Amino acid sequence: DTAAIQDSAVTSAKIADGTIVSGDVAADTFAAFGTVGNLLTAHQANAQGFGAYANCTVADNVTYATVTVTETGEAIFGAAVGTLKDGETGTLTFEMRIASGSATGAVAYLVGGTVIGAAGTLSSSWQTFRATSVSTGDKTDLTFYVSASAGAQVEVRKVGVWRGAGGQWALPGTPIPGQ
Repeated sequence: DTAAIQDSAVTSAKIADGTIVSGDVAADTFAAFGTVGNLLTAHQANAQGFGAYANCTVADNVTYATVTVTETGEAIFGAAVGTLKDGETGTLTFEMRIASGSATGAVAYLVGGTVIGAAGTLSSSWQTFRATSVSTGDKTDLTFYVSASAGAQVEVRKVGVWRGAGGQWALPGTPIPGQ
């Protein structure tokens, strides 16, 4: 009856853990509560639409981008992304692998003010790179640097930038699990 569900009758203590999941609630509801997911667009989260800044070309696939290095040295590519404001804690994450050729390492930075960066050595298996820090200055651009030989191909996917520390990658428009 209506008395059973009137104001204050249903509390979080009365709802079993896991009964309501993010898919049951509109994404804009989470924004209203300050729980913001991946700040990238769905297109950017799969590294699609990233631009080539130096020594490479970038080709979009369905779920990742392929970066082909045109000159031995440092290939640079990236995109303008959602902003972290000065003083906010932010997390940057991405997956990357060598598809062909020789690449020794990759670094990604969320730039503008002090850097949030993730670095590592590449292999032919998908690897997850992650970094969390407090922003000093507004950050607006995500830039990748890959050290590789000419002709090498590197693939990038599951790119994420979000407010807060920890959590697991999620598509834009949904909350970050584990935050």
